[in-house]
Amino acid sequence: MEMAEVSVQVGVPEERQIYLETDNDRIVMIILMVVLPPMAVFFKCRGCTKHVCINLLLYLLLVLPAYKHATWFCFVKGREHEAENGFVRVR
Repeated sequence: MEMAEVSVQVGVPEERQIYLETDNDRIVMIILMVVLPPMAVFFKCRGCTKHVCINLLLYLLLVLPAYKHATWFCFVKGREHEAENGFVRVR
């Protein structure tokens, strides 16, 4: 009895594409945030994620926390690399 050779490829997670945010993107996010905060989070995520669902739920239940979450997600989260010792470096 011969043994067949089986090749198993371990699934390597796809590398996340890095998207450089421009000033135009920030302007669009501000406009979307004023109109509908979940749309601004959707625009920032480039798709439907848990943050979009959280923001939609906050918007349906209480409007003010949805604006706070959208502001935090779109403009604060992910910018830890810009601050050093709590201060933003001057370019």
